[in-house]
Amino acid sequence: MQFCFYPVLENSSGNVRHCPHLGGAPIAALVQIANDSGQTVQQLQLQLDAERERSHKLVGENQRLEKELEQTKLELKLERQNKFATNKQKCADSEQDPQTTAALPEEKKAKKKGALIGHPG
Repeated sequence: MQFCFYPVLENSSGNVRHCPHLGGAPIAALVQIANDSGQTVQQLQLQLDAERERSHKLVGENQRLEKELEQTKLELKLERQNKFATNKQKCADSEQDPQTTAALPEEKKAKKKGALIGHPG
């Protein structure tokens, strides 16, 4: 908001140049300060809008990364389950998918019993 200051008035009083309520401060200086503060408020509003937009973008990116992390954790869990699956689980999986059992030779179906390679202790 811009304030206009016209010190010359038709009915001029002695307080046109100085405000008695502000300790004799010049009115022109007060008007200049008010105008400058209005510009400062506008600049701060623009900065606030820019930071809100930036924050909104960061929140969206954070949500996207959280979804990606959950998906990656799920994939890792499935890989670990497949790597350390017991023979019963492997047989159940192969019964559900007949194409994989037909592709495996008979020698590979029967394995030696014992600890699995790479099995955590």
